[in-house]
Amino acid sequence: MSDIRSAIVTGGAQGIGRVIATTLAANGYRVAAVDIDREAVEECSSMPECAGVGFIHGDITDEETVRSVAERVVKERGGKALLVNNAAIAANMKPELLTREAW
Repeated sequence: MSDIRSAIVTGGAQGIGRVIATTLAANGYRVAAVDIDREAVEECSSMPECAGVGFIHGDITDEETVRSVAERVVKERGGKALLVNNAAIAANMKPELLTREAW
C-alpha cells in the first residue's frame, strides 16, 4: 500500500472521521472527506487543522453520490485510494442480514 497516497474518508467532517482525515493529510495523503452534514463540511473547510483535506458534501447512502465521489477522486488524485468507511448509523444486526437499504 505504500504507493497509495490518496484517501477517501466517509463521515470525514466531524468526530472520528475528522481526526482520521486530518491525520492522513498530515502524513502526506491527499484526502477527500465526504460528509452529509453541510454545516460540518463548511466549518471544517475553514479550520487551519483541516488544511490539506478536500471536503465534499454528499450522502454516501446514495449510489450516484458514491459513483460521483469515486470518479472525482480518480480524476483529481489518481487511480488508487485508501477508503475509510467511517460514516455509519448503528444497526444491531449481523452484517449478512442487512438489506441493501439498511447497509
